[in-house]
Amino acid sequence: MNNFKYKNLTFLLLIKDRPQFLKRWIKFHIHENDNINIFIADGGKKSILNNDLKKINNKKNIRYHKYEYDKDYRSFIKKVLLSLRKIKTKYVLFCSDDDFLNFNAILKAKEILEQQTYISAVTGKYISFQGYNKFNRIFTHPSGLSFMYDKKCVFYKNRYKRIKNFFNKHPFGIFHYMMPTKMLRDAYQAVVNAKVYNADLCDLFVNIYIYSKVKIIKRKDVFHMHQYHDNSEAHNRSYKVLLNKKYESEINEIAKIFSKKINIKTNKLRNDVLNFIKKGIKEKKGCMFIVKLKNIILNKYTFKFFEKYYFNKSIIEKDNFKKKLNKIDIDFIENVYSFFGLYIK
Repeated sequence: MNNFKYKNLTFLLLIKDRPQFLKRWIKFHIHENDNINIFIADGGKKSILNNDLKKINNKKNIRYHKYEYDKDYRSFIKKVLLSLRKIKTKYVLFCSDDDFLNFNAILKAKEILEQQTYISAVTGKYISFQGYNKFNRIFTHPSGLSFMYDKKCVFYKNRYKRIKNFFNKHPFGIFHYMMPTKMLRDAYQAVVNAKVYNADLCDLFVNIYIYSKVKIIKRKDVFHMHQYHDNSEAHNRSYKVLLNKKYESEINEIAKIFSKKINIKTNKLRNDVLNFIKKGIKEKKGCMFIVKLKNIILNKYTFKFFEKYYFNKSIIEKDNFKKKLNKIDIDFIENVYSFFGLYIK
């Protein structure tokens, strides 16, 4: 790849108090290419490990900024906004320290995005994995491979239809799109200005904003491998609390703001938001029940008896999953597995 491919795009890496995951991320990505723009926004209580900081400071293409502690989600959103204000490239893509990025596929998609006039954002496929040893999340071999949000999406010209498609299909959130930095900056500025404070409602606000603005194309290439965590803050949020009266004003605020922007009656959009929340409650109930059941059965005492079985299963699973991928994605998966010492044959 020539250096021109790296222009106009920044990867915004959002981190908080997971130094070992960041160390893994740096080890996998930092030598990929010195021309890839990376902006690291740190909202942790402490700075990152000294050795990692030295590696980052020696790279001209990586910028590291330490922000105030993300004590709540509004603090996190302000960190994102401040970072987007500092980023000068035309496009931006979020990433996390538990992601493995397929730079080849992402940069190829950026070229297509730059050539088209009718679309303003692009996404790809995302692979979720857990690791067969849940008691060593950082260096366990990948397992539980699946495509995230693997649903067909129709991105309509009509803004309200695009929002409804998001509510009904929930194809992707803004963390999975490469899009113009200015558009994403405006979205986060809008939610900061709004009287919305709950984490899920803040995310919903930004998603509605983006879906009301952009036409998106989805590519078949894999952009990321993302590690799933049962105990993550996002997965442990409860949609059920959003039906409490204390959040009624925030839901009304969302409906009021966007009904004017897309010329839809406020009550209609408010009902759409409430139905989306209720749908989320039903989906999470089943998901969390299965997770809790697995955790009871497979604890740290019983795992050692099944470890060899799960390791062999992960190898078979990887070979089967490979059949679903194209050449560029197979090379990427091979790099990730070889990083963990489990080579694709």
